[in-house]
Amino acid sequence: MAAIESSRIRRTLLACTLASTLSTLCLAQAAPPAGMPPLPPLKGTAPLAAPADPAHFTFVVAGDDRPATETATPTATIVQIFAEAAKLKPAFILLLGDTVYGKDDKDQQLVAAEYQQFLQLAAGPGVPVFNAPGNHEMDNKHDDPSATMEDWYQQLAGSVPYGAFTFGNSRFIALNTDDLPGGGCAGTASQAGASGKAGKPGKAAKAGGAGGAGKAAKSGKSKFAGDLGSTQLGLLAADLAADSSITNVFILMHRPIYAQKSSSRLAKSCRDQLETLFAKYPNIRFVLASHEHLFYQPAKLDHPAPPAYLVSGGAGAPLATGGFYNYLVFTVDGSQVTWTMVKPGATATASR
Repeated sequence: MAAIESSRIRRTLLACTLASTLSTLCLAQAAPPAGMPPLPPLKGTAPLAAPADPAHFTFVVAGDDRPATETATPTATIVQIFAEAAKLKPAFILLLGDTVYGKDDKDQQLVAAEYQQFLQLAAGPGVPVFNAPGNHEMDNKHDDPSATMEDWYQQLAGSVPYGAFTFGNSRFIALNTDDLPGGGCAGTASQAGASGKAGKPGKAAKAGGAGGAGKAAKSGKSKFAGDLGSTQLGLLAADLAADSSITNVFILMHRPIYAQKSSSRLAKSCRDQLETLFAKYPNIRFVLASHEHLFYQPAKLDHPAPPAYLVSGGAGAPLATGGFYNYLVFTVDGSQVTWTMVKPGATATASR
């Protein structure tokens, strides 16, 4: 395990070097010694510049833009979102994972072509673009986290599985909810939701047997519902503890803690651990996720205390039932943070 973490650290430093020709930029973004590693912009997108006003800026958030099939061609929706974002001139763009179809650790040529075309598109707005990777970047065809896919992500996208950067009065922390196995928060019980479809008793068997155990038991394998390794969790906790002087903290993650469907949620043990941790820090303003291909804002009764949780997974992937394409525009004004949900090609439709 120590060898794996040592390798990750080396790859993080390499990604930071490759992502920017300004070596001082990586140093400026460096986390506290025990905190998250620096998160570089995706390869080919602009380096992060110093804010004109550290307390006033705008950024765009979008998630799940990947195409419906294994193709390198980006969707028309994400093309439109990037075009609209360019007109807004935000400080940067934050993506919440599933930027490419991926999920194929046997065909590097195809995966490389997918990243190449996506990154060419992402460079268009001329601003830094950051990503919290999803299952399509990190997993194989069997929906299991893959060391090969993680390596390709770092090589091809020029980023890291998890990390953070500070901009003005705010810190942005990107998590990897499809971490490689090894002492993570999900343990051995990483079924969907808690775990979503594991629980239906089923009808009695014709031969008089007991009710079925649901779909998960039928295959003999629980559906993987995400995980964060112990190293990532430790770095996250240390980073948050060191961020007490930061006005606003934003958490970016692919698999959500709150979701419209229970089967879309991060594994319950991980949800519980993260939600308990986040509740300790009043400067965490938002926890932003995707994975569900829709827009979802949990009712206040579900989580009356801060932080706020939002799901924005409508950047181009096939929509969930009742879903629509969307992205978010955030404005930071000191300690006041407002957001607007936008449907591509339309005016703003919801805001807070």
